[in-house]
Amino acid sequence: MMKNSCNIKRLSIQVYQQPDLCFKILILFPFLFAGDSAGGNLSMAVALKLAIEPTLDIPKLAYQVLIYPCLQALDFNLPSFMENNIDRNTHCGLTRNAMILFNNLYAFGNYDNFMAFSNNTHVTVAMKKKYRSRVDPKCLQGRYQMEPNDDTETDNTDLANQISEIIFNPYFAPLMATDAQLGKLPNTFLITCEYDGLRDEGLILNERMKAINHSIKHLHLPGSEHGVLIYPYYKVYKSSVDRIACYIQEITK
Repeated sequence: MMKNSCNIKRLSIQVYQQPDLCFKILILFPFLFAGDSAGGNLSMAVALKLAIEPTLDIPKLAYQVLIYPCLQALDFNLPSFMENNIDRNTHCGLTRNAMILFNNLYAFGNYDNFMAFSNNTHVTVAMKKKYRSRVDPKCLQGRYQMEPNDDTETDNTDLANQISEIIFNPYFAPLMATDAQLGKLPNTFLITCEYDGLRDEGLILNERMKAINHSIKHLHLPGSEHGVLIYPYYKVYKSSVDRIACYIQEITK
C-alpha cells in the first residue's frame, strides 16, 4: 500500500482504495495529500517519505490534510482507546479492539498477535520508554492527559524483537518520526473527533508539531465520532469541509 501510494504521476489525481476496509488516500498534484483514518496514515507516511528522501522525482508538497488519522501502534492504552473500548458503552465507530485488528492485518496480514497487542505487551517496557516522547499522553490537554504506566506492564521480548522493525517504522506509524523529520513535513490541517479511538494520536501529533513551531491548524470536533465526515447530512460535515476549503485557499494564495 505504501509503495503504491508513492507511485505518483505528474498532473494527476489518484485515489488508492482497499475495498474491504475502505481505506482511501487522495492525491492532488502538486499541492495536497489528504486522507481519512487509514488514508490519513498513508497520506502522512508518503509525505514523510517525500520529505526524508527528497531524491524522489516528485516536487515538494505544499500541504497535507489529515482527518482522524491512524498514526501509531506503540500504545493501545491511550485514554481514547480505553474510553472507546468494545467492552464499554461507547458512541465510537472505531473501538480499541477494531484498531488492534486493523493494525495487525496491515502490519502482518493476520491477527495472530491480537492478544499481545490487546494486553499492550507487544513491545517491551524499554522500547516504550525509548519511544515514549513520540507518543506521550502527558502532553494531552485537560481531561485527556494521562501518566503512562510503562513500568507496570510486562514484556513479550521475543515478539517485540520480531515486530519492532515494523512498529517503529515512521512509514508504518508516522508518530514514530523524530521531531526533525516532522519538521520537514508540509503545512498541515488536522481533524480529530471526541468519540474516536484514534483521537489521542491526532492530539499528540498536534502537540508535537506545535512544540517544534510547525505550521499546523487543528480542528477538534466535540461530540462527533470517527468517520463523521462521510455523512454529508451532518451539520459538522459542511462546517468541516468549509474549514478545509478555507485552509487550502489560504495556503495557495
